[in-house]
Amino acid sequence: MFGLLPTIATSFIFFLRGLAIDYRTLWLATQLLQCVCLVGLGYSLVAALLRSMPGIGKLSRTVWTFTFISSMCAALGAVAVESDDFFRLQISSLVAAVIVLDRAIAASAGLLVLLMVAFVCCYPIQVARNVAMVGSGLVIHLATRTIQAVFGDALSRAGVRSHEISTIVWITILTYWVLFLSSRDENVETRTASAG
Repeated sequence: MFGLLPTIATSFIFFLRGLAIDYRTLWLATQLLQCVCLVGLGYSLVAALLRSMPGIGKLSRTVWTFTFISSMCAALGAVAVESDDFFRLQISSLVAAVIVLDRAIAASAGLLVLLMVAFVCCYPIQVARNVAMVGSGLVIHLATRTIQAVFGDALSRAGVRSHEISTIVWITILTYWVLFLSSRDENVETRTASAG
């Protein structure tokens, strides 16, 4: 499953903090892997949702690709402008760049998944039950990450560890998927919106 390996690996990074290993390099690798998995999950969801509408599916994938490339270029441009040592390739500048890229990718994915949810709610299409469950989980995960990105500072001042909440929600969603997704639900179709 997309996201399972980065989530498990991220949990062990904090264990490595006490050892002589620089955990930031491992964190960078898992964050990049998590971003790739999030993009892959989004593309898979779009393909599964719009399987019966190939024209709209192709247009959605094209728009999504353009949006991801644009948001990554804008994020890298913002990091390059704000950071004096961006081009020196130090670990601190790479960490800052990955944090900004992660937020840009999460924001783009969240916006496009929100648009897909709006489309699915407005137009009746048939989707497999597994696709509906994965889509719901992805919406919850991206909503949690958006709350973390927008209100993270206020939550941390209030004593709430928003990063841990986001990780716990993601692990809960992955566990739910492992327990309740089944191959027989691939053939069970669910209508997404009312026909009238």
